[in-house]
Amino acid sequence: MVKPLRKRDFDKFLGKGAKRVILKYSSIIVNTIPSGSIAGDSSYVAVDSDNQLVLTSTVATLARRGLGTTTTTYQPTITLPLSAYDSITDCSVGGTGAGNAITAVVDGQGSGEMIKLGTFHSGVATKGHIIMLNNAIWYAADRSDSSGASAADAMLAVALDVDGGDDEGLVLLRGVVRIASTLMNGFTDAATDIGRPVYLSTTAGEYDMAASSTNNDIVRIVGHMLDTDGTDHLIYFNPSNDWVKVSS
Repeated sequence: MVKPLRKRDFDKFLGKGAKRVILKYSSIIVNTIPSGSIAGDSSYVAVDSDNQLVLTSTVATLARRGLGTTTTTYQPTITLPLSAYDSITDCSVGGTGAGNAITAVVDGQGSGEMIKLGTFHSGVATKGHIIMLNNAIWYAADRSDSSGASAADAMLAVALDVDGGDDEGLVLLRGVVRIASTLMNGFTDAATDIGRPVYLSTTAGEYDMAASSTNNDIVRIVGHMLDTDGTDHLIYFNPSNDWVKVSS
């Protein structure tokens, strides 16, 4: 048996770029991982001073759950006012150009402020749908509805599962989500639309790059486009508390 290693021991030995997964355990011998995606001379298993089993590797293959298979937690080199609860997700691992960040996640996958609450209406049939909450049921929202179960001026979220799914009721209140091309309307191209506001669509549950000019429609920004591969889209979902009703 060996003396339990402390966090600073790992940082000193492996460098600050090491990736970790923490599990509770009682005792184990420090050992190189013999096989698997993180195997190699720089991968180790050990117990820290809190008797936690530490799986460590200097390769960037330990992805954050819920953010795809390639994203990692980014360690900034500059001084930031970060607390122990802050983390920065590095979406540049696939490259820094347009169409790279979106590869870190799959359609309907998101991360941020999430909650599991209520059930989905049968119309919530696609992960990534914009939904609104009405009497403990989430309905696909649309901008032409200002008073019914799909009202655009109510609380909005993104469905991270579908009606009848294992995670029914799991929604993204604010954060990053990838949506399929079938949910986006009015898209032009990356050069035009990345960084632009995204609006609620007339089609229930969908997004639109253009604000409506139709009488009585609700115009409400639901977020901004972060990235696109020309087909699917990475959205920062942050629905505005302000909206206007078109009167023409």
